[in-house]
Amino acid sequence: MQSCESSGDSADDPLSRGLRRRGQPRVVVIGAGLAGLAAARALLEQGFTDVTVLEASSHIGGRVQSVRLGSLVTTRRHHL
Repeated sequence: MQSCESSGDSADDPLSRGLRRRGQPRVVVIGAGLAGLAAARALLEQGFTDVTVLEASSHIGGRVQSVRLGSLVTTRRHHL
């Protein structure tokens, strides 16, 4: 059984060799929920420069939303 862990030595890693030859890959993150936004931020922090986030709805945040009712702000609950 092979390990899925990175060896830390990227000299023998075919993906790393390909990135060095071709430059930075284009990355698309599907969904602007908390996980998608966190993934995009992590990619940018790791040095990726061409990151696009796609979202189907008209707002970001996924199922996390706030609703303003006059001076009261409440969170909208979403049950799975």
